[in-house]
Amino acid sequence: MRAYILSLFLLASAPLLQAHHSGALYDLTKTSSVRGSVKSFQWINPHVILLVASEGKDWRFELTSPSRLARAGWDKRLLNNGDAVTIEFNPMRDGSPVGWVRKVTLPSGKVLLFTPQGEDSPQP
Repeated sequence: MRAYILSLFLLASAPLLQAHHSGALYDLTKTSSVRGSVKSFQWINPHVILLVASEGKDWRFELTSPSRLARAGWDKRLLNNGDAVTIEFNPMRDGSPVGWVRKVTLPSGKVLLFTPQGEDSPQP
């Protein structure tokens, strides 16, 4: 009986889990960029968060999970407060200062891709 109830719970929660990874909030047909200064690089689950100050506006950027970023060569000490960055991202559909990171460019010209291609990427 417990297995049956657990199975029902897992089946019922599957759409919620899929919705979490949906790109519906982001306009995946548009790419924008922002140049600014890192305010915070939060290496947290389920998604890493990057806060950037640019021209008097605070931006919040979402990336994939820490484990995926680590596999792509990222490290929680890669970006520090005050670092200058250029962020290429998919903007929120509602125009708020939030985006899904596509790449980060450092002043040296080094480009950091946000993740290897995978299921953590927002899907249209």
